[in-house]
Amino acid sequence: MISKSPKVYTGEDVFDKVLEDIVHLLLEPGMLISENKMGRDFQVSRSVIRSAFGRLRQMGFIDILPQRGSYVSKIDANYIEDLLFLQSAIEKEAVNDILWNLSEQEQKVMIGELEAQLSQQKIFAQEGGSYPEFMRLHREFHRKIMEKAKRQRVMDIVGDNLLHLERYRHFEIAHTHITEYLLRENAEMIEVLQSRDFAFAVKKMNEHRDREVHLSRKLIEQYG
Repeated sequence: MISKSPKVYTGEDVFDKVLEDIVHLLLEPGMLISENKMGRDFQVSRSVIRSAFGRLRQMGFIDILPQRGSYVSKIDANYIEDLLFLQSAIEKEAVNDILWNLSEQEQKVMIGELEAQLSQQKIFAQEGGSYPEFMRLHREFHRKIMEKAKRQRVMDIVGDNLLHLERYRHFEIAHTHITEYLLRENAEMIEVLQSRDFAFAVKKMNEHRDREVHLSRKLIEQYG
């Protein structure tokens, strides 16, 4: 039997894997991460590890402290608040575009698609469900809204920054029953679209944002 050659990792592989582990909290906020250990784990040189760490530092996911080492960055409550405001502002504009530009029939079709998405989310939110799958469906729910507004590229433009928000979502899941809140938020988003009333939409979405900001500050202060 011919044995398989061990996987050869590239610098991009290292970067992607460490970023994924940080976002999914396998590498926890404040954790010391060793260049030497990473080099052994991936069987690459320290220069490759340093390059990956440098990129992660630029993105705000790693703090490199001279003579002390590299640490996974803590979750910054102020930055999360800014991202929640940014996400809310983007989605309000998307909803406005949908209400102005989609026909009533097109909006009904979209709402049907979102309701089907929400039903799937409820399955994975149940006890023993898959949180990663729930979060994937949650992201798809909001991406569909951007697609219907023909603004999906906006999310790609701010994508790296929103990875910090995704990390915070995993942090929420670890410390609260956030799936219940997100399900309610998405149900209210459908209600907003059904109303076809932009003033009502702004009011509800501002309420969502303010609740999330309050919760994020409370959680990060207590557990972060």
